[in-house]
Amino acid sequence: MARVVGHIRSLLEGGFADRNAAQAYRLSLRALWFFFPFGIPFVAFGLLPSRFSWTGSLVIGLYALTTLGSELRARSPARPILAFALLSAALFAVEYVGVTTGVPFGTYSYTGVLGGLVAGVPVAMALAWYVTVVSTWRIAQRLAGGPAGRSAVRVALLSGALTVVLDVALEPMAAMITRYWVWEGDRVPTANYASWFAFSFAASWLLEKSSGQPQEHPGLYLNGLMVYLMQWVLFALTAAVGGQVQPAVVSAAGLLAFALIFRRQLAIEPGTKGPVA
Repeated sequence: MARVVGHIRSLLEGGFADRNAAQAYRLSLRALWFFFPFGIPFVAFGLLPSRFSWTGSLVIGLYALTTLGSELRARSPARPILAFALLSAALFAVEYVGVTTGVPFGTYSYTGVLGGLVAGVPVAMALAWYVTVVSTWRIAQRLAGGPAGRSAVRVALLSGALTVVLDVALEPMAAMITRYWVWEGDRVPTANYASWFAFSFAASWLLEKSSGQPQEHPGLYLNGLMVYLMQWVLFALTAAVGGQVQPAVVSAAGLLAFALIFRRQLAIEPGTKGPVA
């Protein structure tokens, strides 16, 4: 067991061409793993005092730092940094339009629980979108096959589907239990899930087309999988403990289906090494 953990850790932390980028990633990774265990009892079981609700934004920020840090394995750090800036800004704009007009997600509003509101939208939501898009894109790349044979459309479809599976667990947790946002009539519209799929599809397609189909280091995939599963566990557990069992089960079934269909692609063989992206 220790050998497997050590192998995964070496893959997660490997593949960096720049020593400073590698150190920054290791620090953000350790900070995330320090705070994550506290999220399980405090958020899932409602033990977090309301005056500390802003810590949700802190953890989202750590997810974003870890995700961006992982992407800095690239030979040119300018590309992932530019992608971070553009995705965060574009998806913040989408959230602003959504809150203001009800299009495309449906009618909802943020409560201020996450803090840091700008024009009615928490800054943390732009970071959350970035994390979701990049983590599902990296997992989808793995599921779609090697760089030479996969298509951008296939990657985007898989990324969109993974995003919806995550959102099925997120919505009851965030809207009904922690009240990060509130839907009109406390009902999540179908348009919300369709919109999550559409935006994740578009963003992943653009990332795939602009990446030039590089050779990926397995740490990129593993970081995406780690961040995705950490979020999913917290969302699904909080939903189930809060009485929203059905969406948690539906989301779990979707995740299980992915695991069964793509079990070979998801595996990391011992001794696997990979070039820097």
